[in-house]
Order: sequence, then structure tokens, then C-alpha cells
Amino acid sequence: MYDEERHIRQERIDDPTMPAGYRREERVVIDDRGVPPSRIIASRVSQVVWTIVGFIEALIAIRVILKLIGANAGNGFVNFIYGFSDFFVKPFLGIVSDPTSGKSILEINSLIAMLVYLVLGWVVIRIVWLIYDVTAPTRTEI
Repeated sequence: MYDEERHIRQERIDDPTMPAGYRREERVVIDDRGVPPSRIIASRVSQVVWTIVGFIEALIAIRVILKLIGANAGNGFVNFIYGFSDFFVKPFLGIVSDPTSGKSILEINSLIAMLVYLVLGWVVIRIVWLIYDVTAPTRTEI
């Protein structure tokens, strides 16, 4: 079993706004690599979100390629991809008309969906980092 070692770093900071001799103590909990736990949480959540977004992007990209080459929708694999990706693409269908040539279809709506999911993933990651990223206090010299 992995037992994570934690250290507590105490800093004494002279505060020029307080009376002479006053010292303020700050405690910062860090792990064995010197990284605060909140940053580890933010990093893990970011990895999970990017993994989910990457899976959705890959699924829609496979759908776009299969539609573009005019794959047989009766094939089990193709049918599975269309059915599974349909959940993610359906909200974007009908935004624009998709150009076709024979059996080939360029699903511009799916490309729009990919862009929206990418931006949405980025926004979620930014929010996670705003919530969990704690930086060390800075001292300003007056």
C-alpha cells in the first residue's frame, strides 16, 4: 500500500503593516514531491476531463470518416459507431446542410460538435483550475 508522506512547511513572514516584531506564520501542506494537494486534485480532474473529451472527439471523428467514405451502415461496427456517436451529434444536427456526393457525406454538423465539445472541455478545465489551484502567497515590498 502506498503511504503518501506529507510535510508541513512553516514560513515566518515579516509584515511591514504590523507593529515592529510582529511575525505572521503560514502553514502550507505539501506532499513528498513538494506539490500542494489541491494542485494534485486539479491535475487528476483535468486528466479525467481530457480523457472523456478525447474519447468523444475520437468517436465523432471516426463517424465523420465513415460517413465521408460512404461506409455501409448495415455493417455491425459502422452501425455501432453511428448509434453510439448519435447521442453526442444529435443536438447539432440541422445547423447546416451536409454536402453529399453519391454515398459520401461530409457531416459539417459533426465537425461543429467536435469544436463545441473541445471548447466545453477547455472551459471545464479552466474552471477546475480556478477552483483548485492555490498559489503561494506573494510578498510585496513597499
